[in-house]
Amino acid sequence: MGVYKETRNVEKSWRDYVSDLVNTDWHGTRVEKDFSGAYKGALPAILIEEVSNSMTPREIGSDNVFDDHLISFRIFANDNGQRLDMKDWLESKIKVGCPYYEYTVTGGVVNSKVLKGRVSVRRWVENRKELGDMENLALEDKARHVLSVVCRVS
Repeated sequence: MGVYKETRNVEKSWRDYVSDLVNTDWHGTRVEKDFSGAYKGALPAILIEEVSNSMTPREIGSDNVFDDHLISFRIFANDNGQRLDMKDWLESKIKVGCPYYEYTVTGGVVNSKVLKGRVSVRRWVENRKELGDMENLALEDKARHVLSVVCRVS
């Protein structure tokens, strides 16, 4: 039995949060953790991944730090209209943050999750159509959008 560390907990907390929401609001949308998953199956899909994290000292000269996580949400839509609608919807859900869970896993399967706080959005980094040259793109890439935020566990 293992316990995820903060980075994996943050990423998984976001995926669980968005998965619950799409089951209600965007039924049929898949939530994935990597690009290979996003390219499998029908669209739409949302890819959620931790891109990087950084540490900010809590005070000058201290080794006590805040962990800031850069999380990327990529929308893979069927067309430009759906991309814009999903972007607006996802924006409204991300800005409020999400519950933070600590996960315990056995053999790669989550066997418990315990609410331990909240993931708060500190700053928006990106909110744009991801790819511009439409001519030579695969269908999955023609209506892609990226939203990236810096967040912190509180």
